Amino acid sequence: MIKNMSKSLVDRTHFLRVNFFTPGQGKTEADYPVVKGNRLFVRELCFRSQNQVNFDKVMREFKEAQKRTRQRDLEGECRSTTAEVGSLQCLRAPPCLRDLHVRPSLSTGRRCVGTLEAHANGFRFGARGGADKVDILYSQVKHAIFEACDNTPLVLIHLHFVEPIMLGKKKAQDVQFYAEAVQMTEDLSQARGGSHYDPDEILEEQREREMRERLNKMFHDFVKKVEAIQTCNLEFDIPVRELAFEGVPNKSVITLCPCKTVLSALQDWPPFILDLSEIDVVVFERAMAQLREFDMVFVKKDYEQSPIRITTIPTNSLKDIKPWLHDMKMIYEACATPRRLVVFLSQCPPS
Repeated sequence: MIKNMSKSLVDRTHFLRVNFFTPGQGKTEADYPVVKGNRLFVRELCFRSQNQVNFDKVMREFKEAQKRTRQRDLEGECRSTTAEVGSLQCLRAPPCLRDLHVRPSLSTGRRCVGTLEAHANGFRFGARGGADKVDILYSQVKHAIFEACDNTPLVLIHLHFVEPIMLGKKKAQDVQFYAEAVQMTEDLSQARGGSHYDPDEILEEQREREMRERLNKMFHDFVKKVEAIQTCNLEFDIPVRELAFEGVPNKSVITLCPCKTVLSALQDWPPFILDLSEIDVVVFERAMAQLREFDMVFVKKDYEQSPIRITTIPTNSLKDIKPWLHDMKMIYEACATPRRLVVFLSQCPPS
């Protein structure tokens, strides 16, 4: 029932103010007792003391209890969802990929390296050393995507869930298992000038190319083995790099790749996943040849949900985006100003 706490100091006297939830602000009337026909509740309490240590201890214990309660509720929700779908049925010799990293990390503060196994009805990822383990059932996965490392630093398998699951101590809507095809960091103190005819650089490029091919083959073979499991209903989607374009769905510029069922950007974290089956119409804003950039708005079939906006897309990408939307049999229209979208949505019939 406690909403928050605050401390203050007035004339060497310490005050502790405790604010409670009230009806209509986080609680309903049914949460409060009835006294003489009326609902009784306390809005706030204020305590004072000459000793600051007392209030520090109270606030610290309150925050710890609040954190434990939230974590317990979070784990309870995910545990009930897992209990509904069932438990993992292990195979004797499952297909596996070794030495993979996982995002988000199962352990706080460090990257997890482990093995991904595909069993009869789900995946199992076990961290190196056996400290952390997570089971993901096929029925929990809404979209499975395999992205090879073609001119990208990572080769990965991405899973987008129907509902969030617990990974470590946090809820996650997506999980990604990846391997690094190239070195992600470079020591600038050892950097030197290069040449097209430097034999060391030629050998390094050749090793990098061989590493990409080897990782792509390993991940591709694993995906085919997973799809070949009789009890597996997953079909891995593959991004089409030829149709990739740049845009800003959140705060930074990322490369978006169309797939068969989704529009995705997986190389950066957090990922961007847009389910195309949930889209009703696509609107191009500021789509004029005189401008260098335009915006694209995806209006969902559920008009209660906010449209997804991708801004600052280069105008030269429009010639590839329109044929892709046409092949996907999606309705799209163009408007000169963003204000016309509001009028368009107001005229749409309710879903």
